[in-house]
Amino acid sequence: VTITASDLIMYGDATDSNNTKRDTVQGILDLAGGGAWEFISETVISSDATIAFTDMVDNYDYLYTFTNLKISTDSNGVYYTLGVAGPTYRTGSGYNFGTNGPRSGTFYGYLETDKGQMVRNGIGTAGEERCHYAEVLVLNPMDASQDTMLAGNSYYQSYSGNFDFEVHSGHYTTAEAHPCIQFETNATNLTSGQLRRFRRATA
Repeated sequence: VTITASDLIMYGDATDSNNTKRDTVQGILDLAGGGAWEFISETVISSDATIAFTDMVDNYDYLYTFTNLKISTDSNGVYYTLGVAGPTYRTGSGYNFGTNGPRSGTFYGYLETDKGQMVRNGIGTAGEERCHYAEVLVLNPMDASQDTMLAGNSYYQSYSGNFDFEVHSGHYTTAEAHPCIQFETNATNLTSGQLRRFRRATA
C-alpha cells in the first residue's frame, strides 16, 4: 500500500514514560516544519470562466502551477485576485504588482493595481500558442497582520508567435487574511490545461 497523510503512526512518547500513542503522518510532516512542498490537488481545466479555491489556511505558503494553458480568445492575458471569507474577491484596486520580461526582443515592464498578473501579454490560440508553464507563489495568505505577498513567472507563446518569458511580484496593500484565490482571463474562458496546487508549512 501507499501511505497517506491521514494514516496513523504508532510511537513511544518520550515525555510520557514511552507510553505507546499514535499520530497521523500529517502530524509528522507538520513537525518537520517548512521547506517541503506537499501536493494538494490537480484541476483539469475545461472551458472554465474562472477557477477558484477557498481553502487556504494559516501558517502555509501556497504554490499554483499551470501547464499547457490555453484560452478561448486570442491576445489576452491571465490574472488572479485574492479573496476574503465569503468569498469576496478584491478587485478594482488595492494591488501593487510589477511584471517584467523580454517581448519580441524588447525588455518591458508594467505596473498593475487592480489584480495580480500571471501572464501580462497576450497568449495566442493557434497551434502551439499557449502558456506552456506558469507558477504563482502566495506567502502565508492567512496572516492577517501582513500584506499578502506574491511572486511567480510564466513562459508562453504569444498571439504573434513569439516565445515570451515574464517574472512578476507584488502584494495586496491591505493587511488581511486571504483564504481565497481566483484565476481568470480577460477573454471568455480558460479552455484547457492542468493546474496543480502545493503547500508548505511556515512554522
